[in-house]
Amino acid sequence: MLNLLSRDIGSGRVPPRSVCSPWARGAAHAAGIGQEEASMLGRKDAPKPAAPQAQTNGHGATPITLLTVVGEHARMEGKFEINDSVQIECEVGGELQVGGKLVIGEKGVVNANVNTVDAIVMGHYDGNMVATGNVEITATGRVSGNIQTDSLVISKGGFFNGNVSKITEPGGGQRPVYLIEEKRASAGQPVPR
Repeated sequence: MLNLLSRDIGSGRVPPRSVCSPWARGAAHAAGIGQEEASMLGRKDAPKPAAPQAQTNGHGATPITLLTVVGEHARMEGKFEINDSVQIECEVGGELQVGGKLVIGEKGVVNANVNTVDAIVMGHYDGNMVATGNVEITATGRVSGNIQTDSLVISKGGFFNGNVSKITEPGGGQRPVYLIEEKRASAGQPVPR
């Protein structure tokens, strides 16, 4: 078949054209190929990927760059150092160093020690995590292990089994902690008894 195809291309009967699987097109798209490379893959236009939007306390969305590791049946093991943010939708084990936000998707399973800035757990996480920013466990998130962070939010339905400790701020200065009743009383709201 290959010889026949080569003869047909050489004879001018079949116009030469690159053939690329959808997986390779997706990989090329993720790699940020240009117009020339896109035409080599049989595309007319080089698609522009839409930047993911990150919510910041409900004050609008700001675009972030996410490296996405997808593969429901994929399994990766080892030590990973990622400078930017990453979304994981497969099984990962070992050690993760993430310079941005770690997002464990609903299909993601992470059995690793993690150092990151922020983390959102929508899937399963087992290990020890140090996050200098915020950690959020969503309603579908399941976490077993220890977390050291500045802020932890567990949504209704989310599961957490382990210990959590607060990262102390540089200089030993701690932020004041107020009870809800004290805050309401100072705001002039009635305090439920």
